[in-house]
Order: sequence, then C-alpha cells, then structure tokens
Amino acid sequence: MKTFSFAAVASTTSLLVAMSFTAQAAMEVFNFPVGLDIPDNDPSGLASVGLVGSGITSIQDVDVHLNFTGSTGFNGDVYVYLSHNSGLSVLLNRTGKTASDAFGYGDSGFDINLNDAAANGDVHLYSFIVDPAGGTLLGDWAPDGRNESPTTVTDTSPRSALLSAFNGLDANGSWTLFAADLSPVGTLQLASWSLTITGVPEPSTAIIGGLGGLLGVFLCQALRRSQKALH
Repeated sequence: MKTFSFAAVASTTSLLVAMSFTAQAAMEVFNFPVGLDIPDNDPSGLASVGLVGSGITSIQDVDVHLNFTGSTGFNGDVYVYLSHNSGLSVLLNRTGKTASDAFGYGDSGFDINLNDAAANGDVHLYSFIVDPAGGTLLGDWAPDGRNESPTTVTDTSPRSALLSAFNGLDANGSWTLFAADLSPVGTLQLASWSLTITGVPEPSTAIIGGLGGLLGVFLCQALRRSQKALH
C-alpha cells in the first residue's frame, strides 16, 4: 500500500529553506569627513567615530580609505588603528620605522586604500614599491597590522592585526579611527576616512514572506499527490 512520506516533504522543505536563505553578498560605502589636525607629539591623539547603519550582519571584507593632508608632518610619525566591537586593525604604525631607522619615512600625507589583499603589499615598507619623494603616498596597500607599541615597532614586528579582524562581525554600530603623531615637529591633518564593507545581509521580511508562501504551495501540492496515490 502506498503511504504519504512526511520524511520526503521534510527533506524537500529543508532544501527550500536552505535555498531561500542563501543571500548574495552586499557592499556598502560609508564616508566620514573630519578635517582636524592630529596633535603633534601627543599619544592622546585624535579619535573619529563613524556610525554605521547597515543591512550587513556578517562582514566578509573591509576596505578603508585614508586621507591625511599637510606638507609639514611626517608619515613615519603616525600611528593609526581602526576598532569596531571586538575587532581591531592597525592601519599605520610608524611607516618606515626599522631597527636602523627610529623615525621612519619623511614623506607628508596619505591618500590610500587599505585592503588585506592589496597588490602593493605591506604599507609599512612602501618606499620599496613607491617613492613619493616627500609628497603624498597614493595607491592600494595592505594595512601595517603590527599590533605593537609605536615606540618599539619595526618592520620585523608580527602583522597580527589586519582588516580580517572584522570578518564575521555585524557591521552596525560605531567604528573608531584613532590617529596619533608620536614624534615632534610637523603636523598632518586627518581630512577624511571611509569604509567599504562587504558581507551577508540579514534576510528581508520580503524573503521570509515569500518563503512562507512557497512552502505553503509545496505542501498543498504534496498532500494532493499523496491523496491520489492512496486512492
């Protein structure tokens, strides 16, 4: 005798649920103008807080754009990190500072994009790839990532604080960009910064409602087929 298989319906229903909740990755951009000088030779630095309202509830990738201007400051003086919830990434940590160079690079300004997979590689040693000749550094770079005191950091310090620190986190809430100038003479200005966040959005009510309707239609059809089979 033919019987109605609830197991088959349950299996197919599970498949429909999985298919319906497979979300496409979304990308959102958030810009934060600042226009403030970074206090010279002051570890208290400058903190800029950006508020993000996003549909992304699980981050897959973060890119950061930094725009530091000024002709009297020095890139090798600057320490910058980004924090959000439990994540922290060190974006710049005294670029050019090595065991034999306690001051780092003497160029003035950054107008750069930071991404872990950037083709130019580690921004800490950017002069091996690009020489700004005292001017503003441009291009796409990987963050410094050296989560070590700016007073002791060198090029050989481990790079353990990259932008992947934010992967899996909810994008919503406050993001803090901290910048400090840790050597005397000269001033840079934090003109602006921005975030490009890619990740999985929360399923919308439209998707959930559509899923309910889809399951309802499927179950009705399955019941009809089973009734015909029993007769």
